[in-house]
Amino acid sequence: EGVEVTDMAPREREGGVLVSYAADSTYVAKVVRATSKQDHSEFTGGKVVSKTEVVKRVGSGIEEYLRTHNHRAFLNQFPVRAFPVKGRPFVEDLESRFPSNALRITGCAEASWTPEDLYKQFRRYGRIMDITGSGNDFRVIFRFTQAAAAARNCLHRAEINGHPVVIDFTDSTLMSFMQAQ
Repeated sequence: EGVEVTDMAPREREGGVLVSYAADSTYVAKVVRATSKQDHSEFTGGKVVSKTEVVKRVGSGIEEYLRTHNHRAFLNQFPVRAFPVKGRPFVEDLESRFPSNALRITGCAEASWTPEDLYKQFRRYGRIMDITGSGNDFRVIFRFTQAAAAARNCLHRAEINGHPVVIDFTDSTLMSFMQAQ
């Protein structure tokens, strides 16, 4: 109620969908009022709430709805989850690319990240098994492919420490081992 889906882009190989939505002003006002009761400090003294903050709160409301209503997708053992997109998703349908639980994270020559920087950004999408690399070339291995797909879709071209990241699926250690046999 109050949120209208404006566009949907299915991600069949990854088992997800990118959804664009619009919230009408009465719904946004209701969200701001509901959250202001929880956190009075932001709404005292005539402070104005930014558009980014409203979008964040509406997204949190959608995430909370999915958590409390326990929606499940067909043939999926995990509950449906929603994440805000921070970058620009790379929508591709190349025949030879399949999702895996491992991601390769690269950036421009000036970019330099630490495993801690990446952990802070990627952990919300699922359990991380390992982060390896240095400078601007890392590999993040998730426990599940679903988590890696969500992270790739939400963080591709997002900025980490002021530098955009490029994220691609890569072979996981297990996949490389199995192909070598």
